[in-house]
Amino acid sequence: MESNEHSPRDPLPTEPDTADEAGAVAAVDAAQVARAPDDAMAANLEGKPIVTAVRGFGPLYQRRYQVRLPGLRESPQEVMIIWKQHFPAFQPPDNRFYPSPKGVKPGEVVFVDSSLVEAPGMRAMTEMASGVMITDVDDLSFTVMTPKGFPVAGSNTFSVLTERGAVVAQVLGLERTSDPLYEFGYRYLGGEAKQDATWVYVLRSLAAHFGMTADVTIEVTCLDRAIQWRNAANIRHNAVIGTVVHRITAPLRGTFGGT
Repeated sequence: MESNEHSPRDPLPTEPDTADEAGAVAAVDAAQVARAPDDAMAANLEGKPIVTAVRGFGPLYQRRYQVRLPGLRESPQEVMIIWKQHFPAFQPPDNRFYPSPKGVKPGEVVFVDSSLVEAPGMRAMTEMASGVMITDVDDLSFTVMTPKGFPVAGSNTFSVLTERGAVVAQVLGLERTSDPLYEFGYRYLGGEAKQDATWVYVLRSLAAHFGMTADVTIEVTCLDRAIQWRNAANIRHNAVIGTVVHRITAPLRGTFGGT
């Protein structure tokens, strides 16, 4: 794999190379990886269909995380520039985000390597190497969508707005767990709590960048409690299983010239 020039926590470029790099990406059926960083795994992302929450398995949730930044001198647009630029660095230490060298631009992918639960000694069994695709970008927000096999099917929109005179940074997710194994992990192994902790950490890190300590509010709404059993077969694309298999078979791929 060809390496990009960014570590998981390097600032990203923010200046567009062309006038059309802001906006929305055209309809995409599958993730395409032009090149991947040395430490990232493309096996669970390359060629995987990009899916909405309709293609998920578990109940449908809207998850909203907000942090208020009262008295902030920077404008919402300036806050969003910083958020895009430092998106990997604001992640928790056990989350490794590998962005494209182009930064937060429509159609680019962000590789993600994370453990899905916080239980000691469980990382090797719950590590997930996959990624997300950036689909919409403007000066106040950007949206990412998930490929098949990711823990959730759906989207996250990161935005900065003004409410009652204060700048507010927000993460808004619309998602279902992707398959029965992920649903079990979210319900019984702390996966849901880990997800909440991740976005709370990100928003607190963003606030800390501006020298502020702020509480993060969480609002979770179940929009549909139904389990979509017709999508149970999504488990064959499960990125945790794919990651474990990829790690175990690495010596064989090296012996026989695989990647």
